[in-house]
Amino acid sequence: MTTIIGTELADLILPDLVFDDRLLALGNVDDVIGGDGDDTIATSNSADRIDGGNGDDLLFGNRGRDTLAGGADDDVIYAGQDHDLVFGQQGDDRLYGELGDDTILGGSGDDTIYGGDGQDSLRGDRGRDVLSGGSGDDRIDGGRDRDVLTGGSGMDAFVMGRNFDGSTTGGATLDEADLITDFSRGVDRFLLTERQRFRDLTFATNNGDTIVRDSVTGNYLAIVAGVADLDITDFVNEISSPGTAGSISLSSDAYTGREALAGAASPERLTIAAVRSGGDTGAVSVTYSTAAGRGSLA
Repeated sequence: MTTIIGTELADLILPDLVFDDRLLALGNVDDVIGGDGDDTIATSNSADRIDGGNGDDLLFGNRGRDTLAGGADDDVIYAGQDHDLVFGQQGDDRLYGELGDDTILGGSGDDTIYGGDGQDSLRGDRGRDVLSGGSGDDRIDGGRDRDVLTGGSGMDAFVMGRNFDGSTTGGATLDEADLITDFSRGVDRFLLTERQRFRDLTFATNNGDTIVRDSVTGNYLAIVAGVADLDITDFVNEISSPGTAGSISLSSDAYTGREALAGAASPERLTIAAVRSGGDTGAVSVTYSTAAGRGSLA
């Protein structure tokens, strides 16, 4: 494994050559650390790791599953082909996933993030960010502060709600709510965070837009442009840890049961239907349904 560490100058680092005041001939490079200065770094066709360090850096991922980190200051990162991991970190960054199923995290600062082709996962984190999924089925999370979210083509999921640390994807005033520009009912979905329940949401319309608010915190979560008739079918719950699969014993080919929900007052019940096929043992498909507005899972 070869590691290159840049200088305090403005470096140009290509797959086989490094330029600052010097010219070095190198073979395959795996790790590149830009150091101080405004660096331009391009990887080879393998899976590489780049850290731009301080300065306004320009990073190119090329082919391979690259990990690209901008570091401090205002960076521009092109992930290239394949499934890449991109971190903007500090500064107002511009991050491009390009081809492949990329994971892009803006970090602090007001970032602009483009997923490009593929099924990308985008998160703005802190700052007023602009996120665009591009083509493919993308997961788009503005994080804290007011963000502008655009799904693009495909079946996109927009993250909304209350976080474990008490923060939300919106804020105390309408100006802090995320703006979602192209939500398409029946195609896209809102992905509620684990702490957010649908029944805690309130909806108001204004000039053809829907304003979504959390009644528990009072925070404004989102302004959904051009949509005035949202309902529970537009929302799903996010479950980050599926847990360990259990077992079900059946005495017949089909079984339907009703189970009271733990900690819930009657008549909140969970209805489960299961069908067995292909022998006495094996995987079982289970479908559950809940009453409207009672779909939050503990």
